[in-house]
Amino acid sequence: MLTHEVGCFLKQLDIAQTELKVLNAYTDKLDVNPCDYKLVLVGGSGDFSATDLLQAWKRAMAHYLVLTVEQEIPMFCSCFGHQMLAHALGGSVEAHPLGAAVGTVPVSLTSEGHCDPLFEMLPGEFFAQVGHFDHVTDLPVGAVCLAGTERTPVYAYRLEGRPVYAAQFHVELDMNTIKERLLAYQKIYMGTDANIQAIVAGLRPTPDTDQLLKRFWQQVQTA
Repeated sequence: MLTHEVGCFLKQLDIAQTELKVLNAYTDKLDVNPCDYKLVLVGGSGDFSATDLLQAWKRAMAHYLVLTVEQEIPMFCSCFGHQMLAHALGGSVEAHPLGAAVGTVPVSLTSEGHCDPLFEMLPGEFFAQVGHFDHVTDLPVGAVCLAGTERTPVYAYRLEGRPVYAAQFHVELDMNTIKERLLAYQKIYMGTDANIQAIVAGLRPTPDTDQLLKRFWQQVQTA
């Protein structure tokens, strides 16, 4: 699914493959300087959990995320990236007691989200594509919650004074690409075909969040 993830980011940003340098935190050495890039994007995989930083590659990834924040490089973290950034900066990530959240869910802006220069484009309640087992339970110092649900209060946040955003929902996925992702993952996570078909049948378009990543990129370019 790595190729699929990269393709989804390219589609949402409307940029060419040559404009994006891809690093796999699990297999590659993170030896590039964030300052050499205009924007850092962090996705992730359902194969891994951000509830701990025990493995060396996770510690290296956490260090890289902190370095990117300290150097004030614009960054948008999605799903696993959202969780890893929170953990790396001193927040908490836990497995959700209700299990996985998968499909299209309604998310509500917080009062801070309504005033945020990026998230204020969204309606007070909007639909987003999700797929996660874990969730952020405590934000790090300096993080501001922008959106949430009753089940998962922290669905998006930004870092005060930094060009850094994170979302539990998938800003890189639309209704079609999350369907492709779910069908690819069904044997690993979903069990029976009946389970996955029910989730796919409940998918909805997410026109608001489909534009979020591109708007962030536009803001970066004009800053």
